Amino acid sequence: MVPRPSLTPDSFARLLDTEPLAERERLLTEAAGLAGRRPRVAAERYIAASGAAVIAGHSDLAVADARAAQRLGRRLGANERASAQLALGFALAVHDPRRSARLIRSSLGALGARMDFARLNTAGSSLMWLDRPDASRVVLETAIEHSRRLRDPWLASHLDTLALLDYRTGRWPLAEARSTEALRLATECGYITQVASCHTTLARIAAARGREDECRSHLSAAEKVSGRGSLAFAYGATALALLELGAGRPDAAARSLERIGAADQATLFDWRADLVEAYVAVGRRGDAAAALAALEEHARATRRRTAAALAARCRGLLAPTSEIDEAFGEALRLHEGLALPFELARTRLHYGERLRRARRRADARPRLSEALEGFEALGSVTWSERARRELASVDRRERRDDAALPLSTREHQVAALVQRGTRTREIAHALNMAERTVEYHLTNMYRKLGVRSRTELAHRLLSSAPSGS
Repeated sequence: MVPRPSLTPDSFARLLDTEPLAERERLLTEAAGLAGRRPRVAAERYIAASGAAVIAGHSDLAVADARAAQRLGRRLGANERASAQLALGFALAVHDPRRSARLIRSSLGALGARMDFARLNTAGSSLMWLDRPDASRVVLETAIEHSRRLRDPWLASHLDTLALLDYRTGRWPLAEARSTEALRLATECGYITQVASCHTTLARIAAARGREDECRSHLSAAEKVSGRGSLAFAYGATALALLELGAGRPDAAARSLERIGAADQATLFDWRADLVEAYVAVGRRGDAAAALAALEEHARATRRRTAAALAARCRGLLAPTSEIDEAFGEALRLHEGLALPFELARTRLHYGERLRRARRRADARPRLSEALEGFEALGSVTWSERARRELASVDRRERRDDAALPLSTREHQVAALVQRGTRTREIAHALNMAERTVEYHLTNMYRKLGVRSRTELAHRLLSSAPSGS
């Protein structure tokens, strides 16, 4: 039998309220008072305090609290030591992800069947953030399986966390179904913080799909139950910004992301990349450069491949024309193996947009086509439409450019015979060329004159002929 969790959804909710550092201080005070008499409970308090520090964005404090739990754990059993090690792994996720991943995997192996559901949820979230989606999925699916069997109150949290992973990896219908179930369970159990979390997950899915009314409805519901300044509020701001970017309102997207402020709580979404994009779109290049610098520092500090890929994409948005390929090429290379189809499609879209503006339309077309294919596969309506507009712009420009090209001597000869209604075989015989060469010249003329058939070609040639000829 798996033991009941030392950290319940109710106590975990306090870690996600508007003042996680205040909650940390309360937990530390309790831990200090219990260390001599009840070291096992004190270790649990230190682990919870470490979680509060992580949520508040203070990884240094989180590491210190986890190490305090480790010191107590040495006097206790293997389970307590592994739990403290897991807390340390979570605390190190921001600045030392490689070591963090090793600690998390080792902790899971040591805890085995004794793993409580709070620790499983923490581990699943950490592995997802560390760009290890397969490992995260195994942990979260295991947690869901056991939670369903034991009717554990953590089920809603596990479902919503896995929904977030499904969203990131492009399984949007499944993500929506999981988070909807999680919302129902959290509502029934009265876990208000989890209710807000589910609403923000569903809001982000709706934002990516371009469902504006649905997105705003979920955001409104999340804000009602969590209030401004909470972690859910920060995640909601990232979802709203994504909605605004997809709808072509970058100024509104920038305002939404600026609401997060310096606390930088929304770590599971790499929102700085969206802020750079919004600033570039509204012409605030200085602000975009500053936001990019922060993103690059974040990528260096965490050594996360996702952050590095998005930083490279943002460099492509700001790079001079001569450096477009270098920046976006690096971004696409970093995307390999990340299983983030939506972000990959966005990178291809931005690459294609920049190539088109650089008048490299032949190079832009495949990137834009790949982006459109990616967005359509995901069911992202607004982003698909944006890619279609870019492709249409490439097509219009190519037609205008081709229409300005003069017909060659051979094309004029073929055109003259077409106007008389001469068949392809007869044109080939008259001009002493192969039939496929005639078709080649016809195709070129169609392209240059923006027509699609012999009839349209004949009308176009007739209308452009000098009067009296």
